[in-house]
Amino acid sequence: MQTLHGKIDKLLDQRTVTETIDDKLGSLVCEIASIKSCYCTSNTMFHDFGKKLTSIKSDTEKSIRKCESLKAWNETLEKDVMKNTLNISALNHSSQSLELASCHDFGSTGMPSPDNHGCIQPDTFEVSAVNNNKSSVPKPPDTYLVPTTPLPPPPPPPAPKTPSLLSSTANTQKPMNTATGEKVYYRIPITTDILISVVLKPPGERNRKN
Repeated sequence: MQTLHGKIDKLLDQRTVTETIDDKLGSLVCEIASIKSCYCTSNTMFHDFGKKLTSIKSDTEKSIRKCESLKAWNETLEKDVMKNTLNISALNHSSQSLELASCHDFGSTGMPSPDNHGCIQPDTFEVSAVNNNKSSVPKPPDTYLVPTTPLPPPPPPPAPKTPSLLSSTANTQKPMNTATGEKVYYRIPITTDILISVVLKPPGERNRKN
């Protein structure tokens, strides 16, 4: 009987151990299933992350291409602006040269030339040229301005007609008194006597005579 009781106790202990092992195996199976589910979720997330990285890479390449095209367009615009600035400076210089030449023609002949655009008096040429340049052509940057030559002094007015060179010095007109009491002087005509006594003698003889 004792032997039978001992065998029964051993069988009960083995059964208890077996149940414990089964419980542990069941918990391990549940944990493995949970790990598998987490792995599938992580795998899906990794796939989505890879797709997002591919999309970001494609967008980055598109942005780089757009930046390069904008940079090339900016360089083209800078070249066009440079050319236009140089052309405007050349046109401005040519316009000033033409107006200066037309004013010189007007001062030398006394008649306005057909190319003269509003240059009526030599004294007002500089102001009118500046106003025309401001209204017609925009001012280019200072680094591209072509230096212009300074304007020469206005030509002297034409001398009045003098009497014949053969007339004597006695015909020189005397100053006249105006209504306000001011004296008006006339030009002394150049005669042959003046030429002989002044122009045709060397400077030393004129000094000795004086």
